[in-house]
Amino acid sequence: RSAWAERGTRLDASGQRKTSAFGDNFMTMNGREVWNFVAENIPGFALDVLAKEGLTPDDVDFYALHQANINLVNLVMGSLEQPMSKTVTNIDRIGNTAGASVPLVLREATDSGQLKPGDLVFLLAFGGGLNYGATLVRWCGPDDFVPLAGQG
Repeated sequence: RSAWAERGTRLDASGQRKTSAFGDNFMTMNGREVWNFVAENIPGFALDVLAKEGLTPDDVDFYALHQANINLVNLVMGSLEQPMSKTVTNIDRIGNTAGASVPLVLREATDSGQLKPGDLVFLLAFGGGLNYGATLVRWCGPDDFVPLAGQG
């Protein structure tokens, strides 16, 4: 098991009982197994997604990766032989935001000007239960949207 929900009493550093939003249910993770899972599966999966579109990692302008751990971001980018300049990391500033990490990376890259209309973007995430997914999108900007008749 690499990640699972576990029921049981937990105590904080001062010995006080802790509860989660779900009472005594807590997410438990085996970090080494998660690392091994990502290392063994995610880079190959990413290459498969790209190959199905006739692309290589070099064809992608920006990588929006799940921010579970900075070392995992480095692992994926290194496995794809891509420079870290093709992504944004924020885990060091805001922590692991789970499923929100990919849109937060997109927002930060857009705000900084690193992500521009026309860029080919590879979105990749993995999470609870060790599910994973990826997609490619062509980033657009405000000029790509036309208001509905009578609006705007």
